[in-house]
Amino acid sequence: PWTVDIADELHIPRILYNLSAYMCYSIMHNLKLYRPHKQPNLDESQSFVVPGLPDEIKFKLSQLTEDLRKPDDQKTVFDELLEQIRDAEERSYGIVHDTFYELEPAYVDYYQKLKKPKCWHFGPLSHFASKIRSKELISEHNNNEIVVDWLNAQKPKSVLYVSFGSMARFPESQLNEISQALETSNVPFIFVLRPNEETASWLPVGNLEDTTKKGLYIKGWVPQLTIMEHAATGGFMTHCGTNSVLEAITFGVPMITWPLYADQFYNEKVVEVRGLG
Repeated sequence: PWTVDIADELHIPRILYNLSAYMCYSIMHNLKLYRPHKQPNLDESQSFVVPGLPDEIKFKLSQLTEDLRKPDDQKTVFDELLEQIRDAEERSYGIVHDTFYELEPAYVDYYQKLKKPKCWHFGPLSHFASKIRSKELISEHNNNEIVVDWLNAQKPKSVLYVSFGSMARFPESQLNEISQALETSNVPFIFVLRPNEETASWLPVGNLEDTTKKGLYIKGWVPQLTIMEHAATGGFMTHCGTNSVLEAITFGVPMITWPLYADQFYNEKVVEVRGLG
């Protein structure tokens, strides 16, 4: 946020780049403005409507970001930093969003009214990235060839791609349950695991990166855009990270949503409202 003061001093326009959809920022704006989550006697199991939006969008307290769930008198240094970031956003010359009008026309119009005219969009950038991504970069990862060869052997739109991002942490017992469900579904799948994920207690010996099986387990980096645009990919189980949701939308891959924290529950609403999963 400190760059806004320098931009003002030097008379340089400061433009903010936002990854999330207009819907997500509209939700966050109206939560801060109307505070529907602060109504008396609201417990974790009850849903409430976010006022003022083009659609009826509901949340539970447990789905909000931590800074909103806290009592007003228990703000931390990090919460204060978030407020400074929001203030810097308001003082910036304009905002650019990685989204496109056809995805959320009502929210583009709504948010641009909130932010006046200095709000633009030019996405989805993942579409352009898929056209110009570096072959040299991809070739550095051995998983690329493994994944592509395996996908080439599958039927069109038959594969479920399962990835919860690089930050999500599941207990081994839950990973085991997910794996068992995938195995018994009789659907070909790619299950991406964190590089340091402990699999010894639940993953059968020899299954990791074994391309002869119905399911492909991969640790670490995978070529997500390549998977998304491959003809064999028919669905995506996702944590609803901002990039993952937009990439799936770009390549027309329906989603099974499993948001975990932060803004992922807001991103899920894009999928829900637009009927994309």
